[in-house]
Amino acid sequence: MVSIPGKREVHMNVKRLVGWFGGLVSVLMLLPGLSWAAGLTEVQRGIQMTGARWLAGETSVSKIPLDQFRRRLGLKIPALGERENILPEPALNLPSAPASLDWRNNGGNYVTPVRDQGACGSCWAFATAAGLESATLIANRTPGVDLNLAEQILVSCSGAGDCEMGGYVQSASNYLRDTGLPLESYYRYTATDGSCGSACPSWKSSPPYKIKSWSYVATTSPTVSGLKNALYTYGPLPTTFMVYDDFRYYKSGVYSYTSGAFLGGHAVLLVGYDDPGQYFIVKNSWGTEWGEGGYFRIAYSQLNTVVNFGDYTLAYVGIAAPEQAVNVSAASYSCQGLAPESISSAFGPNLATATAAAETLPLPTTLGGTTVKVKDSLGTERPAPLFYVSPGQVNYEIPPGTSGGVAQVTVTNSEGVSAKGPAQIAAVAPGLFTANMDGQGVPAAQILRVKKDGTQT
Repeated sequence: MVSIPGKREVHMNVKRLVGWFGGLVSVLMLLPGLSWAAGLTEVQRGIQMTGARWLAGETSVSKIPLDQFRRRLGLKIPALGERENILPEPALNLPSAPASLDWRNNGGNYVTPVRDQGACGSCWAFATAAGLESATLIANRTPGVDLNLAEQILVSCSGAGDCEMGGYVQSASNYLRDTGLPLESYYRYTATDGSCGSACPSWKSSPPYKIKSWSYVATTSPTVSGLKNALYTYGPLPTTFMVYDDFRYYKSGVYSYTSGAFLGGHAVLLVGYDDPGQYFIVKNSWGTEWGEGGYFRIAYSQLNTVVNFGDYTLAYVGIAAPEQAVNVSAASYSCQGLAPESISSAFGPNLATATAAAETLPLPTTLGGTTVKVKDSLGTERPAPLFYVSPGQVNYEIPPGTSGGVAQVTVTNSEGVSAKGPAQIAAVAPGLFTANMDGQGVPAAQILRVKKDGTQT
């Protein structure tokens, strides 16, 4: 008896053949004397010939050598044998979605700012962290908050991937479920593999941002209606697609593949769609200078093609969202230690309802309705003098007399919402100022305060 393959099996075999061919092209591109990079003129000609609806031009990544550009991708997908073990699209109870949706403007902005992964294959970390950020804003009903979680923790600590070889959105999502992420200030992004030991030691003792579970919206056969309904129900979704050479030149419009060789897989965040225009809206991780302010639109027609947009789309279900406050030196943004009477910066969401700066001396302990209290290791709680407050950052003085050890800092805004976080108090904590003011650049000065009684801070 001759076995006739079913429609899905034929479709999968075609996709595997395309993937194999794309891999072969990628190998050929590395051979000396062969140049497969599509130039801008070729891409523009392809757009004209195919009637595509997007504009190509030189971009922030178009002139980067191909071997370096590939480091701005980094998606790993399950091996063929492993894909067969993946559960099919779950039977989610989804309502009918409206004709258009954009989570950047859906009763408020529930999409955090575009980040930049740099020359590190960490798209999988940025897509999943962005998904957790948006899910948290939706769950907390706090649109417009710049919740900035630490992608570097995923790169350095999760085991889900690295800069050189890339990583898996599935493994990263497992880490978000089982361990969670702290705020960016616990481990600022370095675009390197880094070391988990370089993170602020207190990050594991602080309640993390977590998901309760995740599910596949689609694995290898996404549908437009399935993606739309899930996006409407769960919010922005981590998803994946295959990148070709023409995509490097994307400036605006509705992308569809026109020409160029396969370069690698990429993970991004799906944030919206539009039926009249027949496109999805997607947040990338190449900075705001690329595309439409860091975003791109892609045609519905790019599902189940060589682009494979929407494969391995995930939905995050249930959020554990603590109110964290990360306390670091206001000089170096380092978490290595703070001393009594030194200036500290607290970072986190909802720390204040407005921006205000102290204008009088002595410094106030209430500013713009925000207060900071520091409870030291001996159990004594003191109000902290305040220099500056804003929704995402509060600068304050560690109160005189604060005992050494781990202190608990509580920031309370004018609406009574509190954020808590530990602070390591030491007798001496020199402040390292840097020329570029982000704590990561060339040292400009190191200040050590010596009092009349000989004590140092």
